Amino acid sequence: MTVMRKKLAPLLWLLVLFYVAPTGCAESKEDSTTPTEAAGDVVDDDSAVSKAALYRPFVARLNSQIRPALVERAARDDFQRGLEKRLASAVNVAEKRSRLPEAKRPALDLNYESTLQEFYKTRAFEPLFTKQGRLSEEANAIFAVIKEAPTHALNPADYWVEPLTALIEKSDAISTTLGSAPGLELNEREQLALAAYLELNAFDVAAPDAQTQVLEMLAAEGAENPVPRIRGAYDLYRNGQQQLLDVAVELEVRYGDAYLLYLRDMSLGNLNRLSPEEVAKYGDEVHPKKVSELVLARLTQALTDYSALQGAAAAEAFVRGFEPPLAQYALLKEAYAKYKAMVEAGGWTVVPPEDLKKGSRSPTVLALKERLKAENYFAGTMDNFYDEDLTDAVALYQETHQMEITGEVYPMFWSSLNILSVARMQELEVNLRRYREAHLVKSDKYVFINIPDFYAELWDKGARTMRFKIVVGNTKQVCDPTTRQWKFVNATPTQHAKLEYLIFNPFWNVPARIERDEYATNIGSNASWLTENGFEYFSARDGSTVLRQLPGTENALGKVKFIFPNKYNTYMHDTPKKQFFEYPIRAFSHGCMRIEDPLVFAETLLEAEGKWDDKTTMAYLKERDETKIDLDHPIDVFIEYFTVRVDEFGRVHFLADIYKIIRSAVDTSNDLACETGARGAVVPAGADYGP
Repeated sequence: MTVMRKKLAPLLWLLVLFYVAPTGCAESKEDSTTPTEAAGDVVDDDSAVSKAALYRPFVARLNSQIRPALVERAARDDFQRGLEKRLASAVNVAEKRSRLPEAKRPALDLNYESTLQEFYKTRAFEPLFTKQGRLSEEANAIFAVIKEAPTHALNPADYWVEPLTALIEKSDAISTTLGSAPGLELNEREQLALAAYLELNAFDVAAPDAQTQVLEMLAAEGAENPVPRIRGAYDLYRNGQQQLLDVAVELEVRYGDAYLLYLRDMSLGNLNRLSPEEVAKYGDEVHPKKVSELVLARLTQALTDYSALQGAAAAEAFVRGFEPPLAQYALLKEAYAKYKAMVEAGGWTVVPPEDLKKGSRSPTVLALKERLKAENYFAGTMDNFYDEDLTDAVALYQETHQMEITGEVYPMFWSSLNILSVARMQELEVNLRRYREAHLVKSDKYVFINIPDFYAELWDKGARTMRFKIVVGNTKQVCDPTTRQWKFVNATPTQHAKLEYLIFNPFWNVPARIERDEYATNIGSNASWLTENGFEYFSARDGSTVLRQLPGTENALGKVKFIFPNKYNTYMHDTPKKQFFEYPIRAFSHGCMRIEDPLVFAETLLEAEGKWDDKTTMAYLKERDETKIDLDHPIDVFIEYFTVRVDEFGRVHFLADIYKIIRSAVDTSNDLACETGARGAVVPAGADYGP
């Protein structure tokens, strides 16, 4: 057919002239030879005009496909090669950086260049996030979410937001220009010529790939192209397309890096949440040498998952699914926005402490009112009189800051009040990050314990059904000889476990550390101490001798304990020391959590499974034998550490940082450093927890 094309080319153009010759009433000179007459020398009476008409519908249909086909071809030809080359360059930069001292390293190019390179190899470097040089519908939806990073107290610069925005604008501008570029469609004359060409070459327009064949002809170079002008226009278009290609490759790569970075910071870098498959492979605690392997596997899966998304709504829902699942996180975001706005507006003024009470008149009273108004605690008359409205405002502040509620000022109140607004904003930033790093997973029914809140909550299908007081681990500090850091040895640990069973009339098996520190001296000096105080030694299954307290009214675990097996051997339990529940800050235990009304909690759990019976339960409690009751449906238990919460009225509560975790995160100065033996006891190996 190639030879035929070359031979018939001159005839083609004669046919073109024949088809488009002027018609009508205009006169012409008798001795002039018109194009129509020239074409008539070649084409007989039932000639190409009628025959070519059979091909015109095909060419007309084809014409609408030429632009998109050539546009796709221009992108397809070079995108894969460009993407492969770009990622190879990024890998080379990363390798060079790794070999050089920090001061001589080139600028960071990408963060996950190798992960992206390996992933794109599996798809022959086909684009994932862009389509015809522009960000896809799905990628645009996700980028809108990524741009919300500041609302999460995250830095948008970490996710290339500014350079990505510039690339998106540039790709859109080039695409718009190319999209309106003329010349990639056949005009009427060219359509007629192409129809004649196909007929003269006996082209089979009914073939399944007929359109593809003709489109290849139109993109061909040289004499084989039946409409050379299209190839010329294509070359001009391709030059513009090359500009778009360069932008599209950079957009694809940098967007992919931003996507992985955002998901890492939002969820996938969190090692406190491991899937069953990850636990089976890496164990409950991932070895430091395996952390990178695990996180990169998660990120690669996120790329695969993205490739299956269809539509903006699905893409947005997908990426928002990586945010912490508790409603409290969204409320903290709102609180953060509020305090950030306060800081940007100049914050509030420190109020010099003064001994004031209801009825006092002082310039300090006005300053106090202005200070409380800044956080929406006070909305009364702005004067220097300590009135009822101010009393209520002070009381509300005390309530939301875990103080004794008096409505009058005292030293602890002043200390809290004069914490700067920027410090409160930073505290919220750390708490938002801790939510993203927490053990929390989606669960229909769970127990949520926020250690600094000194409350436990039972949630069922998104509704809080119980909230009750607890006592948590105390603030005793000892010097760790390994880290040379002060350690809160009785701190209640954060974790995720499953509440599996209850035990009525429990024994208390005394942890070895507590036995040594608190009981060994008495036991050694008084032979009858064990009997007098309701303790005994017994032989454990492993052959060791264990000190335990017998069931009874003085048992440290009270009438019932709630077991969620975990590596720390911590649990929730009753206590005979009810007086501690009167304090707003309740850090008095050895690490386990004491419950104010344990029987109400037990009844709620067992009643849900049809296992609560007043007579039977009372019988259990009257006996002195341990009674274990399993839960048919174990309940998630999340124990976390957050120093800010928002209540059901929208009030922001700032809680006691009893273990200095938030303080250490905000102030990185090493104020927990210690010398072995400086104060308190040295942390013994294998220290464990108690009630």
